[in-house]
Amino acid sequence: MKHFLIQNQEQKSRFIFLLSNFALFLLWLLFAVRHLNSYFRNPQIYIIIFIISELIVAFLFLTRKKEISISTNTFDQLMSISGTFLPLLFIPGGKIYFYNLGIILMTVGVVFQTISALSLNRSLGIIPADRGIKTNGAYKIIRHPMYFCYLLTYTGYIVVSFSLFNLYLYIFTILVIFIRIKTEEDFLKKIPAYSGYFKKVKNKLIPFIY
Repeated sequence: MKHFLIQNQEQKSRFIFLLSNFALFLLWLLFAVRHLNSYFRNPQIYIIIFIISELIVAFLFLTRKKEISISTNTFDQLMSISGTFLPLLFIPGGKIYFYNLGIILMTVGVVFQTISALSLNRSLGIIPADRGIKTNGAYKIIRHPMYFCYLLTYTGYIVVSFSLFNLYLYIFTILVIFIRIKTEEDFLKKIPAYSGYFKKVKNKLIPFIY
């Protein structure tokens, strides 16, 4: 019976893995087409920066390594999936406010995202999971450097492509980021290897602040 349950759980995990990969591929493809069409109509550098940002996420996710353990909590899974896919729904071509500030925020966000991605290697995933603790590079400064990069990039995007739809999507995405931080840390706190890391690196999201 126990063997059957373990096998069933492994099959379910594999199915979720393949389904999420396929869904991400389709959404990213639609996202890329929409943004590239907008760029060809009205070339704006922020569009290319944002495509690069989401390409990094997609690549890391599609090449992620298998988890040691993973959360089976439905709410955790829902928030994680929402937080990953929502940014792909942003629509370019809105009103431009604070263009230079937006470009700076997005550029800094992508640069730090690349650094964080190199630190993370293949340990990026959607659902809270133990894929091995990371304490090098950007993870020496804050516990969730990738989310910090998203915060910078999405904020930059909203001020150079403002619309009510993008604003509502931005607010909900940022809210989901904070929820994801909590659900991920609640899951990882149960794993002894992470307790020392949490004590050593005090800030979760914003260096020296939070």
